[in-house]
Amino acid sequence: MQNLDFMGKTVLIAGADCPAGSEICAAFVAAGARVVLCGRDERALREAAAGNPERVDHLVMDLLRPRPCHAFGAGWGNEPLDVLVLLQSLAAPERPGAVIAAIPAFCRAFAQGLAAARSPRVVSVFAAPSQEALAEHRAYDRAMQELPAALAHDLRGAGGNIRVHALRISNAGGLKSVQGLAELARTVLWLCAPQAPAIGGAVWPVLLPCD
Repeated sequence: MQNLDFMGKTVLIAGADCPAGSEICAAFVAAGARVVLCGRDERALREAAAGNPERVDHLVMDLLRPRPCHAFGAGWGNEPLDVLVLLQSLAAPERPGAVIAAIPAFCRAFAQGLAAARSPRVVSVFAAPSQEALAEHRAYDRAMQELPAALAHDLRGAGGNIRVHALRISNAGGLKSVQGLAELARTVLWLCAPQAPAIGGAVWPVLLPCD
């Protein structure tokens, strides 16, 4: 994972008020990007932005409500958005129905900005259910796996070369690990780099290390 240079790129992380959001933000900043964080927990967003206030902005909002998301996207307009990272599934795991409905709406709100970028990337991240999971959690997992192709279809009309991917974390315990979060951040950066795989609509299985 060499030459991950995001100098001059703009990254928006939705649902950044979770441990993965903070780690992914730090990784993009270290690679030269300007990062915008959004989520409900103002304290978590401030802490993620504290180390690099000149490169990181944050906005407190409920990402599961369509109206503020639409307003945010309308205000963004056609300012180039190089990378959109979707962490709503990790930030609000207790509301799977709202997450699966909100993510496509959020992406459509930023379609103009993505289309205006040179090599835009969209990456959603979610955790696979355990083997003992209830039927509704398994159905949610299937829906999240189908989401990249659906998002790619939704964004096709915006123009541009928008590539959509998903990372399916097979061991949720890795999301509580320092090593696991660092590996997740590196994987997200790799998928979002211009030299990353060009095929969109893919779901990538990821096994994270644990401390």
